[in-house]
Parts: sequence; C-alpha cells; structure tokens
Amino acid sequence: MSSFDIEKIQKILNETETNLQKIPQLKKVSEATSLKIIYILFGLFIVLLLLIYIFSGLRALATIVGVVYPGWCSLKAIKSKDKDDDTFWLSYWVIYGIFSVFESITDLLLFWIPFYELIKIFFYFYLFSPQLKGALTLYYALLEPLVDKLVKVESNVSDAANSVKQTIKNQTMKNDSKKK
Repeated sequence: MSSFDIEKIQKILNETETNLQKIPQLKKVSEATSLKIIYILFGLFIVLLLLIYIFSGLRALATIVGVVYPGWCSLKAIKSKDKDDDTFWLSYWVIYGIFSVFESITDLLLFWIPFYELIKIFFYFYLFSPQLKGALTLYYALLEPLVDKLVKVESNVSDAANSVKQTIKNQTMKNDSKKK
C-alpha cells in the first residue's frame, strides 16, 4: 500500500486546475468568484451528494458509489490492452451482483442494522479500492474454488448429455435398420 502523499495530491489538483482553466465558461466563473475551478466543482459535487441524500436517502448514495465510479473504470478497462484491469473489474461486478441478489432477498433483515447503507458504501470502497483490491481478494478466496468445481460439474453434465444423445442416436439408427 502506498502512503498518503499530499504533494502528489496537490500536483494532481494543480494539473486538473490548469486543464479546467482551458474551458472558457469555467474560467469566467473562476474569475467572477475568485475561487479555483476545482474548489467550485468540488463544492457543487458535495451539494449534489447532499441533495441526493436529502431527496433519495443513503441508499441512493450507496448505489451511486457502487455503480458510477466502477462503471467508468470498467469502460476504461474495456479500451485498455491490459488484461489485469479486466479481471479486476469483472471480479468487482460479479461480487457486486452476488451481493445485490443477497441483499434483495434479505432486505427486511438488513434494513434494521444500524448504519447498514453506510457500511455498504465502505464495502463498495473496499471492493474497488486500488490499494485493497477487495474484489480480487474475495474472488480468489471464495469464488474461484467454487467456479472450478462448477466448471467440472458442468463438464460432467455436458459429457453425460452427449453420451445420452449418442445412445439415442445409435438406438434410433438400430431401430431404423430393423424396420428395413
């Protein structure tokens, strides 16, 4: 895990501010308010999150956290040549889907857990955090062994089905030859 580097964050903020200054409308707003564009956008983002919370609740925020950033990163992963990011984001979406199904079934029970939606938001952060890579951790610990077993079962079922088809085909051919 990398350490918290304030200089790196300031460098990113300065680069972002420089790029945002290239947009004439944002530059005018910045000059009129004498605030950096990055701070204005951050403030608007916070206001937007507060409005979502007020009008839709913490559940809506949890859904936004669980879908928007991972969705954007998944779209970028599709375009990249690197296979590792594809594996990471596919793992994330599989675990997100399993969690969503589990949650929809147990919703009446989970609703009573204090701070459940907040816990869920932190769980999503754990899953997609570049440092923690919780999605891969859970995939390799829980799902990969299960998937290996299911693939073997699927292969056995497929072999059995092919064997039954072949037996039926052979029996049909025998019956057809007897009729002639």
